[in-house]
Amino acid sequence: MADAAPSSHGTTFLIVAVVLVVTVGVVGFLPVLDCPLDPYMDYSGITCPRCSARRRITLFNRWREGGRPMLLWEGKKLDWIEGHGFRQTTFRLALDHANVFGGLPFTNDQRIAAAKALLATGYYESVCVVGSSRSSGNTAGVKITVIERSRAGK
Repeated sequence: MADAAPSSHGTTFLIVAVVLVVTVGVVGFLPVLDCPLDPYMDYSGITCPRCSARRRITLFNRWREGGRPMLLWEGKKLDWIEGHGFRQTTFRLALDHANVFGGLPFTNDQRIAAAKALLATGYYESVCVVGSSRSSGNTAGVKITVIERSRAGK
């Protein structure tokens, strides 16, 4: 009986399997997607639990955690605005700079714009703007917390 020639099908299958596993591992477990939650954590004083403020997540985490969060306050009219940390500046002046007014719908983009506008004034070291849903369910509230810069001569 003649010896049969060794088949290379087993080796080819093994190489394809290894390449496939490595590719799935790299694509699935490297942070390649934008974090859908991180923009809602900006200027809130809270680190994003999904991406730890890296702004990127893996395909696996996106599948496990889901997409964009549902915010109960977004798009609802403001009926409550609270301010903390105003010592040298007034809360009313900050609201004018931030363009935040009661009775108008409030969105995450407006929340971020308000924080950026307050920081641009140069009066504040840090700004946190946090939206929340009110107990009535159809209105929203916002809390603005600042740390003021120390002024020379005071």
